[in-house]
Amino acid sequence: MHGDNLRPIQRVTNQIVPQNISDLERLATAFAASGMFKDARTMGQALVKMMAGQEFGIGPYAAMTGIYIVDGKPTMAATTIGGIIKKSGKYDYKIVTLDDTQCSLDFYEHGEKVGNSTFTMSDAAKAGLTANATYKKYPRNMLLSRALTNGARWYTPDVFGGAVYTPDEINQTIELNARGEVVNVEALTVAPVSPPQAEIVAPPERKPITNVALKALYESAPFDSDKPKLGAWLESSGIAPGLSSGRKLTAQESIVAEDTLRAMIENANAAPPEPDEAPLPVVEKVGISAGQRMRIMAMFNSAGITDDHDRHAYAERILGKGKGSTKTWTESDYARVSDALEGKA
Repeated sequence: MHGDNLRPIQRVTNQIVPQNISDLERLATAFAASGMFKDARTMGQALVKMMAGQEFGIGPYAAMTGIYIVDGKPTMAATTIGGIIKKSGKYDYKIVTLDDTQCSLDFYEHGEKVGNSTFTMSDAAKAGLTANATYKKYPRNMLLSRALTNGARWYTPDVFGGAVYTPDEINQTIELNARGEVVNVEALTVAPVSPPQAEIVAPPERKPITNVALKALYESAPFDSDKPKLGAWLESSGIAPGLSSGRKLTAQESIVAEDTLRAMIENANAAPPEPDEAPLPVVEKVGISAGQRMRIMAMFNSAGITDDHDRHAYAERILGKGKGSTKTWTESDYARVSDALEGKA
């Protein structure tokens, strides 16, 4: 499996990695103002998509392009679901059969087959799905999507913290393209913003800064490790995918890049306020996210600690007696065990 390549999300460098709610709100504002995402025209809508993405260990841009809020429920493109499964370090799947009549997938846990998920065009007809235009245009893609999401719910529920769905499974009027992305975004149910003036739209008079100014801003931005070239960062961060093919940076991408860099600089230069009196002791909330549990299990596997008893014993050596189960961990406990496992790997 690929567990040895996994690291906690906060340790990724040279990518956009929000550290707090303020960072998320700045990015959400930039994404909404960019006009690139028809289902996230307000800061609040973009923020919900990114927070859902954080639960599954995917970055802000991947969340904006791969997660859709349908009737108040977070859904994902099938390609996003498949990617999360394969990166989990615990589960995998392989295609057995894929044609215009059926798709059959075998699912694996730690390299051992745990079951099969098959979805046929006959199944689609019984469920009343074949009237959807997407099934007529891309039958193989849709059969793969349904076999994949069924298998994810049956065999990998802990990866997603429960059931996971594609947009068309929640709302059958939604049409998808060959990549599983929503085509008719207007079919998504988006709650109105109240009051109307709170909606965030791009100021019509705003123009992107020059390339020279963007380069100067980039040079002043802080990075955790060696700073890549501007073009490489724009592409790897997801702001301007495909830039290495020789295309030019668009005006909207330049605006998003500028806002992101200014947020990074502001966050780095912000000084903590001086307390008027001794701060109260911080009591951490017990409990870590499903995504964090998934990543720590992958790190245990990478370190060769695969037995649950051995995992509990290792955690108690680091954190103390009674701290063997991840259900009792705080964010600090998660960070301490992650650091220890990184040194062991």
